[in-house]
Amino acid sequence: MINSVPEDRAQLYNSAVAFLTDDSIKDAPLANKIEFLQSKGLNEHEIELALKQSKEQKSNASNDVKVNNDTISPDFMYEAIPPPLPQRDWKDYFVMATATAGLFYGLHEVTKRYILPNILPQSKTKLEQDKDEINSQFDKVDKVLNAIEQGAGFIQGGRKEKLDELDATIVQLKAALEQTTTGRKKVEDDFRLLKSEMNNLQHSIQEFVSKNGAIKEINKISEEVSSLKSLMNNTENSVNSSNKADRRDTENCTKSVDNELKKQSPLQGIPGIEAIPSASELLAKMNLTDNVSSSETENTIPAWKKAREDSLLSNSAIPEWQKNSSTATPSWQTALEDAEQNER
Repeated sequence: MINSVPEDRAQLYNSAVAFLTDDSIKDAPLANKIEFLQSKGLNEHEIELALKQSKEQKSNASNDVKVNNDTISPDFMYEAIPPPLPQRDWKDYFVMATATAGLFYGLHEVTKRYILPNILPQSKTKLEQDKDEINSQFDKVDKVLNAIEQGAGFIQGGRKEKLDELDATIVQLKAALEQTTTGRKKVEDDFRLLKSEMNNLQHSIQEFVSKNGAIKEINKISEEVSSLKSLMNNTENSVNSSNKADRRDTENCTKSVDNELKKQSPLQGIPGIEAIPSASELLAKMNLTDNVSSSETENTIPAWKKAREDSLLSNSAIPEWQKNSSTATPSWQTALEDAEQNER
């Protein structure tokens, strides 16, 4: 059978025969075995040859087993061999060394701390060493306490100095406040004194002006007004004959009076009669009405003013021609009447 297979495919054929004779696949279906061999590249003829050869090899093997079973073999006694020891590596040795070292260290510490002190008493040198160590620790604590006390004393001294400085500063501040208060009071007193002096000076100036300037001007004005009244009375008596002549004479008289007042006026640049203000207006402009007392005003009222008031009170003093006349009242007369009414 092998001779019918080419040499180049002999190895593939032998592997197929070995596959079919394997005991692990003896229970597998034949179709699966054939598909597997075809997938490996074997043709149908080679597969048939391999199946026949595998069957022949299986039959030969079964015959050999039967022959061996038929022969009688002598009985031998064999001793049981122990299983081989497992191989150890460096990890096992490391774990064993670590466990051994830990065990010995634990035994050493237990013996040193608990067993030996109970069995053997400590020597005197050990007690002295402990005593010296305790004394040295106490000395260190004393030094630390002394340093703390010195630091606390230094801090307390610094605080005391700061408190003293603060007290001195407060005293200086109080003194400065007192000086400021006294200075302010002094300034206020000086200001009040200066204000009173200014008021007195202003009052004295107003009195001086009212006595020396305003009274003279008022007297001059009263003289001019009295002369004007006398001229008006003369004109009224001279024009009783006829209304027209009276009107013309009155106009001429007023014009002549204006011219005479302009000529007789001692002050230069003073306007005519129509622009002459009253005494109350002059006093109001000069702000001297409050300074002049009531007794002085009563003494300074001229006689023409009293007569004018009496004539205004009695309607019989006004002539008929003046009542019926349509002549416009001069502005100075209306201003004078308004001032008189205001003074009432």
